Amino acid sequence: MTTTLLVLLVGELLTPFQSDLNVVLPLAFPGAVPEVLLGPNAPPGRTVAWVTNKSGGLEVEVVLHTARIAGDLRRLLRFTSSDAPRDRAKAVAFTLAAMMREREADLESLKPPAPQAPVLQGHAAWTLDASLFGGLDLPGLQPGGGLGVRLRRELVAPLQLGVGAEVGLFAAPSTTLVQPSFFVELAVPLSRGAFSTAAVVGGGVTAPILSRDGVSLTTWLPLLRVAAEGRLEVGPHHGFRFAVTGHFIPSSLSVFVGEALLGTVGPAWVRPEVGYFAEL
Repeated sequence: MTTTLLVLLVGELLTPFQSDLNVVLPLAFPGAVPEVLLGPNAPPGRTVAWVTNKSGGLEVEVVLHTARIAGDLRRLLRFTSSDAPRDRAKAVAFTLAAMMREREADLESLKPPAPQAPVLQGHAAWTLDASLFGGLDLPGLQPGGGLGVRLRRELVAPLQLGVGAEVGLFAAPSTTLVQPSFFVELAVPLSRGAFSTAAVVGGGVTAPILSRDGVSLTTWLPLLRVAAEGRLEVGPHHGFRFAVTGHFIPSSLSVFVGEALLGTVGPAWVRPEVGYFAEL
C-alpha cells in the first residue's frame, strides 16, 4: 500500500484480539503492515481505521478514514459464537485490506490526467493513381477516351496538391485528335472515410495534335480542369477512384482540308473517369 494505515482498536477489543490481529495482518498486507494501537484517538492527518467491538464480540464495525478523501468507508462484520478469535481477526484484516484498495482506487481517480505529448501530424503519404476515361467534346459531341495518371499529396491540411499527365484520343471531322496534357491540381476534400469525396481544380498546358493522311498540326494551349471526385478504399492504402472531369481550352480547334473548313473540336470536353489509387 502507498498509504501508511493506523488501526485503532476500540470498545471491548482487548489485548488478545490485538495479538491475533497482529499475526494475520501480514497476510492481508504483504507490503506495509499497519500499526495497531488501543484507543479511539488518532493523530491528525493520518489514514486511520477504527475497529470497534459490539454485541459482546459478535459484531465488529470497521470505519476507514482517509485524510485526502471526504467521507468514511464503513463495514459491519457479524460473527457467531463458534467463530474462533483468530478467524475473526483474519476477517477484519482482509476487510481492511479490501477497504484500503477501494480508497487507493479512489485516490487514483482523483489524480489529474498525465499531460499528453503533442501529436505531430505528419504529411499524408503520396498517392498515385491511374485512370481510364471516356469523353465527348462540346458542343460537337465527338467521342474519345484515354489514360491519365496523377501524383498527389496533402501539403497544407486539408488541401491536397498534385501533378498529373494524360493523353486522349478523340474523333474529329475526317481527322484524328491526339490530346496530351500536363497539369497541376488542387483538391479540396468534401468528406472523409472509406468513401471520400473532393472537389478538384487544376491548370496546365495541352498540345492537341490534329492528324490527317500523315500530316499533323500541333497547337500548344493553356488548359483548365475542374472535377468532382470520389475514392473508395478496398484495403489499407489502396482503392478505386471515380471522377467526372471538365477539360477546357480557350477556343475550339478548327479542322481544315486546304482552305475548306470541315468543322471544329472543343473547346470543352466532359470526361467520366474510373481508376485505381495506391498510397506510396
